[in-house]
Amino acid sequence: MSIKAVRSGETSRTWSYDPYSEKIVTRHNRLDFEFSMPSKGGGVTEVSLQVSPDSFEDVAKAMLTADEDAAIRAFGTALQSRKPPHSN
Repeated sequence: MSIKAVRSGETSRTWSYDPYSEKIVTRHNRLDFEFSMPSKGGGVTEVSLQVSPDSFEDVAKAMLTADEDAAIRAFGTALQSRKPPHSN
């Protein structure tokens, strides 16, 4: 996966590219980008960026703006891989 979590903050003015754990999950009818990263005081900080369905269009438009060809290929692949609806 090419999703990268980077962090910076008040006490660190540069972006840290440490190898954090990243994953995309779907739950509760939304899309979650989850990250685990070491915290400054020790331990691990868990972060979840939650995208609700009313923001999917904005995400899709941003993907098209970032790289239209890659976004169209991704949408096409996703549509082809979905399960057909149940027939009665």
